[in-house]
Amino acid sequence: GIYKSHDYRAGYHEVAPYHDRRSVKSVYHVRKIDVERMKLLGRNENTTTYSNGNGNSNSNTNIDVFVSHDWPLGIEQHGDTKGLIRRKPFFRAEIERNELGSPPNRELLDVLKPKHWFAAHLHVKFRATVVHPTTNNATTNSSSSSSSTT
Repeated sequence: GIYKSHDYRAGYHEVAPYHDRRSVKSVYHVRKIDVERMKLLGRNENTTTYSNGNGNSNSNTNIDVFVSHDWPLGIEQHGDTKGLIRRKPFFRAEIERNELGSPPNRELLDVLKPKHWFAAHLHVKFRATVVHPTTNNATTNSSSSSSSTT
């Protein structure tokens, strides 16, 4: 879904069939309850822990692929940010304010540490690699694709 701060903590209030314009839009917004449920996938009983041989252990969830509509907040800092701004100059202000992307998706990225994350909302191809320092540098490869070349 799409992150909208005014609906994030609201819970679901929409009732089908959706007769009013607000419900038609808000039903697609991400809710905190769903993010918290997804974060449970990263709990210990859902993780694989192994030793790297030098006394350190590494823990990753069993999630290989995560697909979302919005980008995780700050993902542009893990790829070619300058190239992204060249292609989408109107992202500059959001990047400078650290507002590009979804805060709940960043939480999910940091907790679940999937091997790959795909999102397409910003309509530009962009690759990033996030190194998760708490898990011996486990990485998430993030990609965005676009049906448009702009």
